[in-house]
Amino acid sequence: MVVEEITLSIDVGGSSYKAAIVDSRGSIIPTTYFEQPSYSDQPINIVLAALRETLERLFEQVQLLQRDARLLNDPKIYSISSLAMDFPGPFDYANGQSLMTHKFKSIKGIPLTPFIREIFPCMEIPIVFHHDLHACTYGAYLYDVGQGCSNLFCIAIGTGLGTGYMKEGKVVMRPGKQPMYPIFDTPYENGILEEYVANRGIVNQYRKRTGCTEALDAKQIDYLARYKSDKKAIAAYFEMGRVLGQAVKPLLEKLEVECLIFGGQISKGYDLFGPSLEKELGFVPSLRKIGIIQNLTETTIRGAAALPH
Repeated sequence: MVVEEITLSIDVGGSSYKAAIVDSRGSIIPTTYFEQPSYSDQPINIVLAALRETLERLFEQVQLLQRDARLLNDPKIYSISSLAMDFPGPFDYANGQSLMTHKFKSIKGIPLTPFIREIFPCMEIPIVFHHDLHACTYGAYLYDVGQGCSNLFCIAIGTGLGTGYMKEGKVVMRPGKQPMYPIFDTPYENGILEEYVANRGIVNQYRKRTGCTEALDAKQIDYLARYKSDKKAIAAYFEMGRVLGQAVKPLLEKLEVECLIFGGQISKGYDLFGPSLEKELGFVPSLRKIGIIQNLTETTIRGAAALPH
């Protein structure tokens, strides 16, 4: 009999749960990956039903693995070492409860561990909750663009602006597993950095240049820059890179960061904002690598499974 330790890992997002079984080598078992709607904007009964369905489906994957092993006369026994879930903030990671008001607001303040235990009362495995940026950063360090570096700073650019930091191969956190160096609310000009970077920053820059009042987002501006050669769209992304580089340079120097990595949907536009960012960061002595996480979902799921409890 061979015992294979596995981790059940769920990357929690406002639109979906992304789940998989991670083996003892840190790899996702391909047949076990799936996505499910999270219905984060719905009433409590719908939100909890979606979470229950995701958990039950994940445990079903374990049973299918064991069944297939038996059919192949494989002596392997799958043993679940833990359930790891990564959530965006604000979240109480010690007590497993959401503090968010922009999504999952119907379950704000409700401890999730007892709810999960009720679904599987006989399964006394550790249930751990991580910040999604810590899972992403640790995954990038172990399996993605951060390999080979020990001092990393991760910036996720999307609707908001998130960060993760690693020093000497360990994720550095504030008490309660909170990010050590958040930058979204860093004062900048007449507001905070998130208003000049991330989705609304790019939109603000484009509107400033065009006077456009129509509803739009960074993805549409990316399209205009990339496929329509819209000079004002290109300029909006270029300015975002300049502002971000200027804002984080002192922090990267202070922390002696050797690898700066990017995640989030807007990081896909690195070719548009990267040149101006790199110009600003050109004289950070310690910085030797800037990269984009190649597979954000897979990297985050694997990172959540690997993070120390």
